[in-house]
Amino acid sequence: KLADVQVAVEAEVARIAEDGVTSGELEKAKDRFVRSMIFARDKQDSMANIYGATLATGGSVRDVEEWPGRIRRVTADEVRDVAARYLNLNHST
Repeated sequence: KLADVQVAVEAEVARIAEDGVTSGELEKAKDRFVRSMIFARDKQDSMANIYGATLATGGSVRDVEEWPGRIRRVTADEVRDVAARYLNLNHST
């Protein structure tokens, strides 16, 4: 049921905001993201979408090129801090 999914998602968001993520969870997420960027380079339409969205929102070609390195430098503490700041369930609708 949708209500069950919502409860589970809210519980996970609260856990991440409170406790952060494990190093294993973080490495898995970073690897998945970087791999998806590598695979996207094989498709012209994917790269056009990535560059187009980045440029349309004020980013640069350099930003796209630096994403993998920037993602790899993300720490578990940063994830927890961002989750606590932006994933506040008291402000959700």
